[in-house]
Amino acid sequence: MAAAQLTMSGVTTAKGLVMILTLLCVLHLSSALINKDELEELKRNVETLQKEIARRKAENNLDRAYVPAIFDDFRRLMDPWSEVMKPLLISTSLLRPVLDLMDDLKTFIGASKEYMNKYFETTAAEINDNEEKLRSVMATLTQLENNKDEL
Repeated sequence: MAAAQLTMSGVTTAKGLVMILTLLCVLHLSSALINKDELEELKRNVETLQKEIARRKAENNLDRAYVPAIFDDFRRLMDPWSEVMKPLLISTSLLRPVLDLMDDLKTFIGASKEYMNKYFETTAAEINDNEEKLRSVMATLTQLENNKDEL
């Protein structure tokens, strides 16, 4: 009976040692796969991406602020321009088509403004999504760096 218990505890101990050895081999291999130079290059790439995201965010914010105002200004100019055109075209058959064209242009400008606003919102959402993904990558890199230092 004592011999059986000794043999069983030896098997359990051997299984535990094999498990620990396997775990150590996996940790060593994973730490060897990412060397310090590669980690530094990844960090530089992340910094470049951070700058690019900041640039795109600033561009998008500027566009959101000024492009709709340009559309509004142009649309406001349509009425005075129509009034200037009326005396010039009153004696011709072009007055009605020109006024219709001005109305169509106003409609087009309004639709273009709405399209651009949606585009800016979509772009802002994409930038925020990319920013979140970049934060996740940065956290992973930091964790890899800390794990590398521990090993």
